[in-house]
Amino acid sequence: MCPLSTPDSALYATHGQLTARRNGFLFGTSDQTVNYVVNGSSDDWMYGEQQTRRRSSR
Repeated sequence: MCPLSTPDSALYATHGQLTARRNGFLFGTSDQTVNYVVNGSSDDWMYGEQQTRRRSSR
């Protein structure tokens, strides 16, 4: 799992707030919007491990 904030999190937060104003969706982390912490959030996908793993052939 990634750290709670990323080096460019302020930039993405600003973009998210502006987008949410226009489309009416909620803005925030999973904890702020649905009241629980999740694994596999957008930060995990964007800043996580960058290598492909081999799938099992079973």
